[in-house]
Amino acid sequence: METLSSAGHAVRAAEHEPGSGRSARGGDSGGRHDAGHDRGSVQRLDRAAPGLSVGFRLPGGRLGAGCYGARPGLLLASRVLEGVGFWVVCVASPALIRRLVPPRRLAPIVGLWGCFFPVAAAISQLTGGFLVDTIGWRAWWLGAAALAVAVGVAMAAVIPPDASTAPRRGNDGGPRAASSSVAATSTTDTLPPAARSVGVRAKATLSTGPLWAAALVMGCYTAQWNGVILFLPTIYAEAGIAAGAAGALSAGAAACNALGNLSAGQALGRGVKPVTLWTIGFVTMAVCAVIAVGIAPLIAEEWRFGLRYGAVIGFSAVGGLIPSTAISQQMALAPAPDTVSTSLGLGQQFNALGQFAGPVAVAFLVQNAGGWHATWWVTVSFAVVGLLASWWLGFAHRTGPTLSSGRG
Repeated sequence: METLSSAGHAVRAAEHEPGSGRSARGGDSGGRHDAGHDRGSVQRLDRAAPGLSVGFRLPGGRLGAGCYGARPGLLLASRVLEGVGFWVVCVASPALIRRLVPPRRLAPIVGLWGCFFPVAAAISQLTGGFLVDTIGWRAWWLGAAALAVAVGVAMAAVIPPDASTAPRRGNDGGPRAASSSVAATSTTDTLPPAARSVGVRAKATLSTGPLWAAALVMGCYTAQWNGVILFLPTIYAEAGIAAGAAGALSAGAAACNALGNLSAGQALGRGVKPVTLWTIGFVTMAVCAVIAVGIAPLIAEEWRFGLRYGAVIGFSAVGGLIPSTAISQQMALAPAPDTVSTSLGLGQQFNALGQFAGPVAVAFLVQNAGGWHATWWVTVSFAVVGLLASWWLGFAHRTGPTLSSGRG
């Protein structure tokens, strides 16, 4: 697998350091067997997907913060740790999918992967408030962390090892040196993924202009979606809608985004051009935003809510065409097979920037304009920038690379 920078390697190095407690001293043989089995599971996940190994272990740091939530510094630090783990999983998972899935099925599976965020957002909005009120935020906190660790353990059992990271065995069962043909290779472009340094791969990624355009498309989409969907509970509360109903309505709007992701995967698999999907997505998001916050307040009250909610559903569902298409293009535009993860990492940086910039811009406009009526300017502005980036990318790559034929 195309490894995620040095994160996975650093963890593996730490686990192999002398004195790191790899062998159980004292205790019975059953305890040593269990410890060895646990280490074996961790090592299998490290070999199969180093990035995921790190990503699913980091949220476990939330356990301490959940138990000592009265300490704000520890709580904030654990949230940062969780964010790093989330970022690592978001980058490593598509690259792992690319390694495991046949090319002809890759686009639909990437579309399915793109559903994780809207589905998770919908579940959180629908159940989060109820669970916090029922079992308390600490139990909710610990449960989410335990679930992340459990998923990591399950993945260790089902993901096959990557040939580039799995240790080679000689006839005697011991480690064997790498092939001399690989050792003698001097051209970095022909080296296997593990042989090229992070700096070389990062330089190759950052010097690929189309990747920046695809990342910008992702950031513009995320800024719009988060700027609208995350504020829906507040908008509904101000409209006098009960908290439970507001949560259900917000969850429905978020979940509809999964339909767009699935549709994008199917469309790409049938040969629809990425720029076509991006254009449909951005134009629809812009129009629906104008209807929801610019036009709906001007019509009769009995029609207002239906028009506004319908526009929000269209905004989220059709907008879902954008992220899966962007992820697919980031994978296809990678300059070399071992730069897929770094290419996805560039897109994830813009994704995170959009998650921050969108809600901040909306909140700023609400505060200074005295209401939600002018916030459509934010979404339309991001849509225009996203359209320009996608059109430039479509023009620069008229025969644009696909997941099965791209350089990555």
